[in-house]
Amino acid sequence: MSKLYVNDIYSKTGASEAINIDSSGRVQNPKRPYIMLLADAQQTVSANTPYTGWRVDGQRDITYSSGVITVPVDGLYRIGFSVINQGTGGYYLRINGTAKYRIGYGNAGTGETWSQQGSDGVFELNAGDTVDFAPETSLVTFGSTSFSAVGGAYVYLLG
Repeated sequence: MSKLYVNDIYSKTGASEAINIDSSGRVQNPKRPYIMLLADAQQTVSANTPYTGWRVDGQRDITYSSGVITVPVDGLYRIGFSVINQGTGGYYLRINGTAKYRIGYGNAGTGETWSQQGSDGVFELNAGDTVDFAPETSLVTFGSTSFSAVGGAYVYLLG
C-alpha cells in the first residue's frame, strides 16, 4: 500500500491554493467563490426590478452590480435571501432574469405593517449566470447602514 502525504494542493497554474488539508484531516477549499450582501438602504422597489439596496459585506470571485450577482464558474450554489418589506406581494429569486420561485408573501390588507420574507435553496448555475431578487409588486423594502441591518442575501459555491 502506498501513502501520499500532502498539506496543500494548488491549481494547475500554481497561482493559488485550491485545497487545504488541516491538522485534523479536514479538507477545505479556501478559494471557494461567495458573496454576502446586507440590506443597506430602504427603498421602494418596482415590480420585476432587482432590489439594489445591498452593501457587499464580503466576497470572493462573485461580482455584484446594481442588484445583480454574477457567478464565475459552473457548479451547485446555495442561495439565500431575507428582507423585511411593506406592501402586498412577495419577492422572487430570479436566475438570468427568470423567476424561479416566490420567496415569501406579505399582505398589507390584513393589517400587517411589515413582513419578513426569506428562504434559501441549492441551484445549479453556469459560469456567467446572474442571480437577483425582485418583487412581484411594488414594495417598500427596509434597510439600514448600521451593524443591525435587518436583511441580507448570499450566494456560495458548494461544489
